[in-house]
Amino acid sequence: IEQVSELEHKSRRHDVLVDESAMFDFFDERVPQGIWCWADFEKWRREAERGNRELLFLKRADLMRHSAEQVTIDLYPDSIALAGHRLALSYRFEPGHPMDGVTMTVPLAALNQIDERRCEWLVPGLLRDKITELLRGLPKGVRKHFVPVPQVVTAVLGSMKPDARHLTQALAQALHSKTGIEVAADMLQAVELPVYLQMNFRVVDDKGDEIAMGRDLVSLRGELGVKAMRSFTETAATQFERKGLRRWDFDEIPEIMEVDRAGARVVGFPAIVDEGDSVALTLVDTEVEALRLTRRGLRRLLRLALPEQFKFLARNLPGLTEMSLRYALLLEDQGARGNKASVTDRLRDELIEATCDRAFFLDTGPAKAGSDTTGQSDVMAVRDRKAFDARVAKAKVRLVEVANELCRITGETLAHYQTLRGRLNDPRFAAWPRSLADTRSHLAALLGERFIVTTPFERLRHFPRYLQAVGVRLDKLASNPERDASWQEQLTRYWQMYSTRIEQDRLRGVSDPRVEEFRWMQEELRVSLWAQQLKTPYPVSFKRLEKYWAGL
Repeated sequence: IEQVSELEHKSRRHDVLVDESAMFDFFDERVPQGIWCWADFEKWRREAERGNRELLFLKRADLMRHSAEQVTIDLYPDSIALAGHRLALSYRFEPGHPMDGVTMTVPLAALNQIDERRCEWLVPGLLRDKITELLRGLPKGVRKHFVPVPQVVTAVLGSMKPDARHLTQALAQALHSKTGIEVAADMLQAVELPVYLQMNFRVVDDKGDEIAMGRDLVSLRGELGVKAMRSFTETAATQFERKGLRRWDFDEIPEIMEVDRAGARVVGFPAIVDEGDSVALTLVDTEVEALRLTRRGLRRLLRLALPEQFKFLARNLPGLTEMSLRYALLLEDQGARGNKASVTDRLRDELIEATCDRAFFLDTGPAKAGSDTTGQSDVMAVRDRKAFDARVAKAKVRLVEVANELCRITGETLAHYQTLRGRLNDPRFAAWPRSLADTRSHLAALLGERFIVTTPFERLRHFPRYLQAVGVRLDKLASNPERDASWQEQLTRYWQMYSTRIEQDRLRGVSDPRVEEFRWMQEELRVSLWAQQLKTPYPVSFKRLEKYWAGL
């Protein structure tokens, strides 16, 4: 009975399991009349079962009104493989119930590793329903191109398989391929779906006890992400961890590892962690975090490998004193204060750290739309001592050259900032408070905390031009404030789109270099709009940004 009930929950139909009267009829046909007590029944049963021991056994077919052939293990699996885990799936057909639909049971330690994009595809048996609802939820003017809906759904289903894309992205591309009609993935994403067509996540601890449940994986990560990371690290990381390392005297670092955790195999990502005067090896629960930590760890190992060279740099950074005075103004605007010595020390440390990064990691090449400037692949390339030693040798001869170039760029950037800072306090600009506020927030985002270190070098070298463009914007503000406000409004929308996506990706534990590229395209668009004479490295416009974003 439970097995047949499960078929009903999976197929979301109440016409599979027979009712109680059918079960009564089954026994009524087999048990003769005149048996009114247990003793008589047992006497009859022993005799009757000599010829057929399963005379009174209800078989699966006896409990089913029809075969339910469409409910197969392929269409409605009992588990799913994600990020090296085999996660249980359960089904419930009960509208209004918190677990209506399909529920994935996720161990807390695996929470940060679950790919939300894969979960959007649910299971094959529910995919047709989900695509149908997505099409029916489109605005009428768009929906009319995809009728009759059942035939369109059948056509696109044949070309859609779960992959790295969001379901709505895959559907938009399949619709265009099959019908020639373009529909934005964002429009599909905005369709409000029935609850049962959204994966439900049940987060459990090591004992299997429920910690939290919900259909918004991003929110669950926001609530439990740090706890999940600690849960993973407390046990899995100890099988790999080493501390107090001052040189590369360990084996090749794999990109991914399987370790035992609470009797199960879990996936971890090795990382080299900067601990100040040494590094440590550990396992973390996401690749993005491993790459972020390892980049810092490799910088520390380089400094430990070349102590004399970095001592020389610390004493000979060109223009440090003058830059420190201007950097103090920026820190003051950021709400950080310190005496002259502390500001100088902080700036020196950031310049050396950025020099270390630039000298050790390979150039990303000239800026261009769509380029990967995050350096993720470069971090992954340094996995053994041979690769590390080769990078150290190259970095050794580049340190002074890189430091000089970095100081030149930083000096120009801070000089422009000092000039802009004074201009923004000019009372003549008080007539345009929104433009003034936007300019201040733009500068704050561009020159954020530790911007010298956190900004990819191939982007940092454009900062003087970006700040020059801000100055040109101020020059032109009085002549056409309406145009300035219009451009600002559109740019603000782009920035909000970017900021929202970055936060979502952070909670998902993913990093898409194309999203970062969108951020820098906005800077180039500002140059193109307000200071065309400064030129941009590639063509950029509002239309190009819209098209680029639609492709993400």
